[in-house]
Amino acid sequence: MCWSGVPEWRAEHSVAHERPCNADTVRIASLNVFMGSGPASALASMVRKELDGVLPDVLCLQEVPTESEAAEIAALLDMDVALFSFAMAGCSNAVLVTRGSQKVSVVATATLPLRVNPRYRVHGGTRSAGLVALKVPGRETRSVTLACTHLDHMCEVARLAQMDYLVRTLSGLAGSGLIEFDLPLRGRAGTRDGEKPALPSDLPTALAGPDSWMIVGDFNAHRRTDLPEKRLAEVTRRRAAAHLAPPEFQLWDALQKAGCVDAAEIAAVRPAEPLVTSIHGVRVDYVVLSQQLAQRCRVAAVGHATPKRRETDHALVVADVAF
Repeated sequence: MCWSGVPEWRAEHSVAHERPCNADTVRIASLNVFMGSGPASALASMVRKELDGVLPDVLCLQEVPTESEAAEIAALLDMDVALFSFAMAGCSNAVLVTRGSQKVSVVATATLPLRVNPRYRVHGGTRSAGLVALKVPGRETRSVTLACTHLDHMCEVARLAQMDYLVRTLSGLAGSGLIEFDLPLRGRAGTRDGEKPALPSDLPTALAGPDSWMIVGDFNAHRRTDLPEKRLAEVTRRRAAAHLAPPEFQLWDALQKAGCVDAAEIAAVRPAEPLVTSIHGVRVDYVVLSQQLAQRCRVAAVGHATPKRRETDHALVVADVAF
């Protein structure tokens, strides 16, 4: 296992088999578990291999085929499934929490379909986010809403619309006023220019309590700062070979304009080199904090792992966050 960014997470160090010892530090990990042609029955073992002894308090998974497979993964890792968030076939999310955890407890959960203007629903399906309100450690009793999501892999405007709906929902729940993106929508027959779907009114009331939020998962999106000119040319070539569009940056531009913070950017231990979490040689998986959460927590470290023998098309992302 090759680690980038956080030396103390290296497999050869015993700390890799421990959770952070600080009582107020929560280890959050994220992994897209797509296995290509691999057998579904091997999914749980593959996830354990990818973790390679890095024990998270909260594990966010994307592209989990079924709820029963999420349960199998959780059992193997001595975790509980806090939420299985169904989306279109093959694009569901799961949030797992360490069994009997003294650090985090689940307050409420909900599945949020990422509703967007109908013309941006691509590939005949809808993505979702799994919302989990977690009670976290700290000087005061606090709760944080964590959203585990997987955005569209083909269209940047679809990703923008999906993230806009998610961020508007989270900021509304937090009572901080709706954050809205400036979407590049164009009117057509039967729609209003800039039309946005109404926010949900049926979410559990406990989700409205948290004063801050984070979004974790596979955004399928790129940051300008990760791609200097030479790397941009290489990633563009690799994506073209996979019949994917060149990197686009509108989603991250919108997130930054809305005040959202990349956890890797404020980590006390920062990656020594650009994070690479996909087979196309660039980062597409993130831990993002709301402005309010970034101001009151400390991100101790962010890093990722790339196994010597790749079994998924993504790398594990790990963040230690002190509340």
